[in-house]
Amino acid sequence: MSELHTSGYDRELSELLAGLLEDNLSDEQFERLDERLRHEPAARQRYLDYIEIHDELPEMVVSLSNDDALEEPAGLTPVSRPEGERRESSRTRSYRAAFWSGSAIAALLLMGVLLNWTPGFRDDVPPHVRVSTSQVHFANLAQARFFGELTPSIRSAPILDRDYVLQAGMVELAFPKGATAIIEAPAVFRVKSDEHLALHVGNCSVHAPEGAEGFHVETPATCVVDRGTRFSVSVSETNATEVQVIEGAADVYRRTGEATRPSEKNFQARLLRNEAHRYSYAAEAPGEVIPFNSASYQYALPDRVVSYTATEKEGQGARDLVSVTVQRGGRQIELPVGELVPAKLTWFKAPSGMGNFAGEEQLPRFRRDSASDRSLITGAINPGGSVDPLQSSPILSGEAGTPGMAIRFDQPVINGPGPDVVFFELQGPVNPTTGDRFHVSPLEFRQGLKSHTIESFDLTMESPHALELADFYVHMFSEPPSNLEELETIECSPVLQALKFRALAVGIDLSDLGYAPGERVNGLFFQDALDDKHTIDPVFIGGLPPLDDH
Repeated sequence: MSELHTSGYDRELSELLAGLLEDNLSDEQFERLDERLRHEPAARQRYLDYIEIHDELPEMVVSLSNDDALEEPAGLTPVSRPEGERRESSRTRSYRAAFWSGSAIAALLLMGVLLNWTPGFRDDVPPHVRVSTSQVHFANLAQARFFGELTPSIRSAPILDRDYVLQAGMVELAFPKGATAIIEAPAVFRVKSDEHLALHVGNCSVHAPEGAEGFHVETPATCVVDRGTRFSVSVSETNATEVQVIEGAADVYRRTGEATRPSEKNFQARLLRNEAHRYSYAAEAPGEVIPFNSASYQYALPDRVVSYTATEKEGQGARDLVSVTVQRGGRQIELPVGELVPAKLTWFKAPSGMGNFAGEEQLPRFRRDSASDRSLITGAINPGGSVDPLQSSPILSGEAGTPGMAIRFDQPVINGPGPDVVFFELQGPVNPTTGDRFHVSPLEFRQGLKSHTIESFDLTMESPHALELADFYVHMFSEPPSNLEELETIECSPVLQALKFRALAVGIDLSDLGYAPGERVNGLFFQDALDDKHTIDPVFIGGLPPLDDH
């Protein structure tokens, strides 16, 4: 957090931008978006964020000048629209030309290519989007971020025959007969039926157990049909497809630019365990044998914080943590907050005077006890930091004390598989959506130990499992606290926050700090990464019990 906020979460702008990208804005909605983009710098930045595609997605538009940016990309056939569907008016086109040029328009056209034109990919798909009536659902999500839309909830159903552009993270789709598919970003995919996944670009790992035989993955070059197996499919930006069979067998059928369904005529090969082939979209020759790579297969999503539950304060939003669901060693476990190892603040040094405590209007008796007080709206926030992570033990006393904050657990936390510590921070909609970057370090360095930088939270602002919080106050200190005593005693005044914040969460794996499996850890040191004007706002830190206890 870097400043006080006075406006609410801008849901209207998100909905208008999503409508623009899907080309279904009414004239009134377009006029509203036009007005906001012309007069609000923050709205213009949000627009640019929406149209920016992950830099690893296929670069289908290489260069567009300002003069030809509004023309159809060379060699592409415009997608026909049903009669009566709203067409982009000349007013809309002239608005875009006058207001945006160069890279912004190129990115917008690129999205039009990705979402509306896919060579050899659509065959019998109608030109409009059908509502899903299937039993396919999103089974798991890990830091997933989709272009132009909110991240779906776990167990929600994807819309059939609709392209999803996965910019970051991973998703796991579950199909009704038992097949699962893990898709890794960057990727563009579509669910076509209860037994049919289409992958235009990216990587996916399929497990089809007994009873799910016949499940198939369609790519621009192939159709891969399961025969009771595990296999991975990778599609490049040139539409080349690599198929790697981990277990069992899979049949590969050739696809061309025209609609091609699996048949004896286009059968290519039956791949068995430890076999791998590459198929080109354009070539007519049989698949090329390539080295088998078992690492291409993703057995599960990464260990992480999956979700959490909390009490609600008088209908305002979440307040007290109730439980945390984590994945450790591939197992998902729900842990009541009472089973987490509490922590106490033992050092705090902030760089400048600002809000250094969040909570109720009335301060708690001991501010240092807020690290594990179960409340998701109380904590010592905006500690100091460093651009470079620590390489030696932090100094926890005197004027030379290291900027940041230290905590000690009530009992040692044992390093097990996956995350060993959960870390929550409060975050507003104008702060980084993936959470504030921070360093976590050992309290005492020795050979083999190191600092680790958290680049992104497991539950981000875009995650449906990051709960909206109840109203809270930021207490503004008259001077920056340079030690724990000053944190407790410096006078401060409460200021009610106007924005609706969310509680983001991330799991910290002690192995990333160099601790050995089974090693006992007494405490940790945290610093903001000082990569921007925003600073971490910790509100809950707790250790996880040994995995054997569950």
